[in-house]
Amino acid sequence: MTSYATRAIARWLDGEYGPEPDVYEASIDLVHATAPGGVAAVAKELEEFLADMLPQDGLVGDLLRGAVSEVDWRELAVHKYEEIIEIWTREARKLGAQHACAAASWIADNTDPGHAQRVLSMLDDGDPAAEQFLPSSPDLSGEYAGGLTPAKLAAEIAEAEVSDSDLIDALASAYEDGVSDAFTDACAAELRVRT
Repeated sequence: MTSYATRAIARWLDGEYGPEPDVYEASIDLVHATAPGGVAAVAKELEEFLADMLPQDGLVGDLLRGAVSEVDWRELAVHKYEEIIEIWTREARKLGAQHACAAASWIADNTDPGHAQRVLSMLDDGDPAAEQFLPSSPDLSGEYAGGLTPAKLAAEIAEAEVSDSDLIDALASAYEDGVSDAFTDACAAELRVRT
C-alpha cells in the first residue's frame, strides 16, 4: 500500500493491532454487503464506516480526520475486496463440485452392472467416448427452469444482486472449475457402487 495512513487502516481493519474483533467483523460484513457493487462501492462504504468512528470535535478529531484524509480508499477497498472475493470464489468452486456430485448420482439409475462396468472401464482408460454415457454435467446456461446462470450464481453466493461483471465472471469460472474437477470422478464413484 502506498501511504502510511492506508497501510495503518488496512492493518487495523485486518486485526493486526490487537484483538478488536468487533471492528474486523464489522469491516468483513460491510465488504460482504457492498462487494456486489464493485470496488468503488466498497471504497465509499469503508470511508463512511471509518468517518463514523472518528471524534467530530476538538484537536484529536481534527488530527485524526487530517490523517484519514491521506488514506487511499480505493487501494484499501481493493485489499478488502480481494479478501471477500477469495472467500466467494472458494464457495462457488465448492458449489460446483456439489452440483457435479448430485448430477453424477443419475448415472447409476436404471443401469445394469455390465453396462456400468463398461462405462467405468472407459472412464478409467480416459476414453472420451465415455462422455456419451454420462448424465449432463451442471452448467450455467440457465437452460432449465430454475437453472443457474452466471448472474444467478453470483447473486446466490453474494446474497445480493451483483453488478460487477468481473466478479460474475470470476465466480462462474470457479463454479465451472468445481464441476470439472468433480464430475467425472463422481460418475466413476457412482458406477463403482453398481459393479
